[in-house]
Amino acid sequence: MKSFSIKLRLFAFLLSLLLILPLCACGKRQGKVLLTLDHEGVKVTFSVNHYQFLLSRLRGNFVLQGVENSAGSADQAAFWNVREKIGEGDALTTWDAYYRQDVLETCKTYLVGLWVFEKNKLTLSDSTKEAIEEEMADILAYHGDGSKAKLNSYLADYGVNYDLLKSFYEMEAKVEAALQYLYGENASLLGDSVKNDYLAKNYFHYKRILFSYYKDSDNTENDTPQTVTDEEQAALRAEATELFSTLQDKTEAEFETAMEEKNGTNEYTDGYYLPINASIGNDADQIAFFSAITQKLAEMEIGEVALLELSDGIQILRKYEPTPGAYDLAANALWFSSFANNLMRDQFGKDCLTYTESIAVDETVLASAPTMKEISPNVYF
Repeated sequence: MKSFSIKLRLFAFLLSLLLILPLCACGKRQGKVLLTLDHEGVKVTFSVNHYQFLLSRLRGNFVLQGVENSAGSADQAAFWNVREKIGEGDALTTWDAYYRQDVLETCKTYLVGLWVFEKNKLTLSDSTKEAIEEEMADILAYHGDGSKAKLNSYLADYGVNYDLLKSFYEMEAKVEAALQYLYGENASLLGDSVKNDYLAKNYFHYKRILFSYYKDSDNTENDTPQTVTDEEQAALRAEATELFSTLQDKTEAEFETAMEEKNGTNEYTDGYYLPINASIGNDADQIAFFSAITQKLAEMEIGEVALLELSDGIQILRKYEPTPGAYDLAANALWFSSFANNLMRDQFGKDCLTYTESIAVDETVLASAPTMKEISPNVYF
């Protein structure tokens, strides 16, 4: 990988060859079969290589987000050996075991989506096929300098080669087509009661009064905001604390009056929405910023106000019930760009349970796959 030294990359490549070459023995497009669903006359399979690929994606996502535990960061093997309570259960488990099982369940969901696609004789559009071809051409040019052999040596770190990666993208597109078939474009076949229930269970809704640590530049040639001085920060802290004390047990209308007096109006007329169980941001600093807000909101009751100091200033938060139909409001477009896709995947996960019991797992093939700490973190594909 680009951030690794040449020696480490060579070692990872040699190790991946030992792990992957035997798994590819069944054919370059499929690899050894890990999962099989044979139901109502339709049989579909899922490759162990695609399972490895999803392991690498998850580890890469953890690395990008800067996820850490008591042993350090996710790019270190010791991270995955830490044993603690993870998820909703009370049992102790390692991060490695928990997330390998989590990825395996995701693979089963993919497989059911593929079964729906084949069962209903769905097809991929020409535009989707062309998009996949273009994506693969870009990958070949950028990561392989036009050479499939060079690209394959690179992809081996993630359990796939050119053909297996392409077939994975095709499978993703087929699952997406299955979701559209079942639930309609943008979840149009799911009713408002389903959507609002998902909204209430998966999003925090809040409004804020901001005491910003930034001010407009005095330099007309440089409009970059300036950070306030330490003395100005102290004054803002005192002002925020005083206003916070006056807003205890006040109505929504009184809070919003104070908000408009301090901050004016903006385009977010329905406030802010953040997903409860998902990270937001493009880097560790952004993720930490929004995580601090969601952690605070998780501690609050509806109608409660809280004082929170962050890198951009001090916020007085008020927690609200989600507005019914919030996902359709133009003012909320920023917060709900992925709402329909997430809703459909959540619904599909529930609908899959009937079929996942019929999925056969080849335990021998599963045991031959690398663990989370052995697979390379994939941050590119």
